[in-house]
Amino acid sequence: MPAKGGVAEEGRRIRSICANVADLVTRHSGEIRLGSFAEFGSAISLCLFIAICIYRLRLLRISSAGEQIATLGGIATPIMLAGSAMATWSLTRPGVTAAPGAVQALQSIGFDGGGPGFAVFFGLFAGGVSIATGLHKLTPRWLMW
Repeated sequence: MPAKGGVAEEGRRIRSICANVADLVTRHSGEIRLGSFAEFGSAISLCLFIAICIYRLRLLRISSAGEQIATLGGIATPIMLAGSAMATWSLTRPGVTAAPGAVQALQSIGFDGGGPGFAVFFGLFAGGVSIATGLHKLTPRWLMW
């Protein structure tokens, strides 16, 4: 049970926060679009880098769990980053700021994909490459851990 003010007070507070975010998005839509475009471009660049890394592992005939982990992380990382960019870009579309629920949902998806989602899967990619190359003695042991 909410203390002091009850459920109605909590509802007013959430609507106020959503209105502030909608106002911010409306005033700075150009900057948000530019940031989303740059984020999407970085996802494509990262995708190329990951493809080259996975290709090099396969070229060196490394077939281990580390290579599979790197492949999984390498596929999911750019997808999360691109999804984050598209959700953030969608915030700037006309009429989206009129629906507070849509603003909050798109903002959450943008954060979750570009923050924790990106970090977890990139960690899997980096760990997979590190373990695969370290176990085959292609990198120094201290770099593997």
